[in-house]
This record gives sequence, C-alpha cells and structure tokens, in this order.
Amino acid sequence: MTDTPLPQVDPLTIDAAQTVIAEHGLGGLTLERLAEAAGASRMTLHRRHVTRRVVVDALLQRAADEYAAALWPALTSPATADQRLSMALHAICTVADEHLALLAGLFADTESPFHSLADGSTTDAETHDLFVAPLARLLRDGVSDGTLDHVDDPTETAAVLFNVIGWGYVHLRHAQHWPSERARPAVVALATAALRPRQPD
Repeated sequence: MTDTPLPQVDPLTIDAAQTVIAEHGLGGLTLERLAEAAGASRMTLHRRHVTRRVVVDALLQRAADEYAAALWPALTSPATADQRLSMALHAICTVADEHLALLAGLFADTESPFHSLADGSTTDAETHDLFVAPLARLLRDGVSDGTLDHVDDPTETAAVLFNVIGWGYVHLRHAQHWPSERARPAVVALATAALRPRQPD
C-alpha cells in the first residue's frame, strides 16, 4: 500500500486563489479559474493533488498564521485586559485591510474558510477555534483583572465578537467606503464599551 502524496500548494497558487475569490466569491473558486490565475494548467494542479478543498484549507492556514501573528502583541502585553482586547480588535482590522478584496468576496458566501458546521449539525456553522480562542482568553483575563464584564460563555462571546468586528468592519470599509481611520475606532470603541463592567446607577 502506497501513501497518498501530499498536495503541493505553493504561495503563488494561494495568491491566485485569493484573486479568484476576490473577483468571483468563494463559490466561484473553480479549478479552471484557479489554473488560469496561477498561470498553470488543470493537469499541473491535478499532478500536484491540488483540489478546491486543499486550496481553501491553505487559505485558512495562511489567514490563521497572519491572525495569530497580528494578535500576539495583544496576548503578551503587560497592559490590562481591556486595553489588550482593544489592541487585538485593532489588529483584526489591520489584517482585514490587508485582505479587504478577498474578505469582501467571501462575505456573501454561505461557505467560508473561517467557519465549519458543528458536529452533528446541518445548519449551525461555528467559527474556527483558531480565531476564537485568543479573544476568549482576553475575555477571561478581563474578568480576572476586573477590566471587562463577566460573560456566561467566553467562547461564544468571542465568536460573536470576531464576526461582528471582522464582518462589520469589512462592510463599512468595502460597501460603505468608510476610510479606516473612521471605521476602525468606531467598531472597536463600540465593542470595548459593551464589554466593560457596568457602572452602578
């Protein structure tokens, strides 16, 4: 029995996939379009064992790596948790700006490399833990140091936060053409204010 060769997805092919998705959405990512954008043939992609699923997984890994690098300063900072959460949300906006066309192309698709169906579910898609876990950690840290309000389920709140900030920011930047200096402080201030402890009346 021989092992199945590992897919060979080079950075050029991943870049080509980003271009196709930005123009046609995730649903429009076909091997024909991918091959054309990459300057290759479908046969070349086939020999490299490159499929649509493999390319989407590669895009997810690239996004996760960039996301982790962007959030690392917020996770390791000695600042208070509410300040670190603000840093993290600003970082999400920075990454979104770097891939605005791609994210806008993904926005209307029901399939997304950032989400997956929960086990046993056919309707509820869950945000990948790669994107949720850092924010959930900051929410827990905020309860510990008293700078953020208690939430019943930090993981669920973190998933909502990631999607509200990420997609809300993309919509303001892409569809409403807000400059980053207007959109970024608006969404970050709204989120952090909602999560800070309530002041007594």
